[in-house]
Parts: sequence; C-alpha cells; structure tokens
Amino acid sequence: MLRKTTALNGIYNNYFNNSLNVRFGPGAGGNIWNNSPASGTNIAGGPSIGGNFWAKPDGTGFSQVCVENPF
Repeated sequence: MLRKTTALNGIYNNYFNNSLNVRFGPGAGGNIWNNSPASGTNIAGGPSIGGNFWAKPDGTGFSQVCVENPF
C-alpha cells in the first residue's frame, strides 16, 4: 500500500503479505490502523474484526510469528 498525501483513512481488516507492506510519502498521516473489535469473521479467519494481518512472504511477519493477544 502506498499512501502519498492522504490522511484520516480507516485501514483495518486487511491481509498484508509483502516484503514492504506500507510506504508513506510526504503529507500522508493521521491514518487509523485498527478499529474497536466487532463481532464477525476477520480477514484471517478469526472471531472478531478490528485490526490487520501483517505477513511477509518468508513467514516472518508480525502476525505470523507473534501469539495473538485477545482483547
């Protein structure tokens, strides 16, 4: 995802799986990267919607190696 000059976007329930998942340009900022947990199946198959799944092709992404912390 390339964010150049946008701001105040709600970015959640996405499956990012790249070596560089997000890149910001000058003027980008104020984006919201999660939401209050809500019932429903999330992008990774979990029981609530509210964040993003952060992966890397080599399997070392944050969401691939860290234990889930329920709210």
